Amino acid sequence: MSKIEAGKTVISKDIFISILVSGVVAPIVISYYFSLRYESLHFIFLTISGLSINSMILAYNTLRLNKNFLKSQLFHNGYKVVFLLTFVLLYFFIAFKVDYIVLVATAILFVFGILAFWNIYQNISISQERTSSLLNYFFSFSINMALLTALSYGERILIANELGEEVFGNYFYYSTIFLFPLTLLQYYVGFKELVYFKEGVNKKLLHSKLLKIFVGGALIVAAVILLVKIDGGTFLTIDIKTNLILVILLSALGIIKLVYGLFSALMGAKAKYQDIYLINIFTFVLLAILLPTLFLIGVTVNLVVLGLIIIFAARGAFIYLKYA
Repeated sequence: MSKIEAGKTVISKDIFISILVSGVVAPIVISYYFSLRYESLHFIFLTISGLSINSMILAYNTLRLNKNFLKSQLFHNGYKVVFLLTFVLLYFFIAFKVDYIVLVATAILFVFGILAFWNIYQNISISQERTSSLLNYFFSFSINMALLTALSYGERILIANELGEEVFGNYFYYSTIFLFPLTLLQYYVGFKELVYFKEGVNKKLLHSKLLKIFVGGALIVAAVILLVKIDGGTFLTIDIKTNLILVILLSALGIIKLVYGLFSALMGAKAKYQDIYLINIFTFVLLAILLPTLFLIGVTVNLVVLGLIIIFAARGAFIYLKYA
């Protein structure tokens, strides 16, 4: 889909045109809809913001593939830091008005968008080659992303609907403490390792990375539990004895998702669209088995988390057997 030559990301002309069209048309259409629906939202401001964000996403991925990780992260998260600092300054030192928020935010995004566009121009090279099965790649990756989004956030809707807000609140609190640190590291693993997998897959090196990631995840879990013990309920309302099984399951899920982050990067770098369709079907089958079983037995938080562990472990095993 893409390759690195002479320090530049080379993509085929048809992919670049697809990115360009979707990156321009989508913000205009969405901005037009919301400007009609909400009088306070201006079409021009929304369009500039949308175009700028899409430019930053493209710059982020381009620089990431070039192994320019620092600059890549600046486009991914830098504007958020500037947002925070700017609004803090406005709040404390200037007569702050809510009406200024959209204008200031648009100006910040516009500056980042211009910088992103310049970096895209410097780091992308367009080839005249055509990408075979472009639509198949588009649909297979889109379905895969939809499934991962549903797996990452759908359990919250299930728990809230079936078990009530109080149970959901407790689950969300515990998952923030025991799962979020590992999930955050998972994104970093996927962010960085995909680039190296594009250069090739070394089985021995892969096993070494898996061991390091597993040990690192276990150490983070131990550090979180130690922090909870030291805190002793002063700031964190955590009862490990009462919720021991939930804590164990969330920790296990976090480590498995951390390991899966490496496999996900491997699939993103090496997978053919046929394999992505296969893993999508495999995931659908697992969900078709696990969800009815869950409702038949009775929905509980622990069983929901256990189901997620099974799905992510199975997807990871599928990718490992296919590519390692």
